[in-house]
Amino acid sequence: MMQYYRRALMAGDAAIVMSGLADFGDKIMKLAHFVFEAETGTLAACAEAVGVKFDQKVRKVMAFSEEERGWLAARKLSW
Repeated sequence: MMQYYRRALMAGDAAIVMSGLADFGDKIMKLAHFVFEAETGTLAACAEAVGVKFDQKVRKVMAFSEEERGWLAARKLSW
């Protein structure tokens, strides 16, 4: 996971966290997370993470089905 800190938040600061699907491929999805200082709206931090669909029985990453890819496409963030 990649993380970027832009501004320190102090104890008691109100924060807004926004997360979403940044991109996806056949077997992975990339998630983006943003933390804003609530009072000013200033971006305090952001992070990226990768997720996969994993079959625990065969211990293998699985490809997304066409139905799942359509579902993911409908939820992808617009930049």
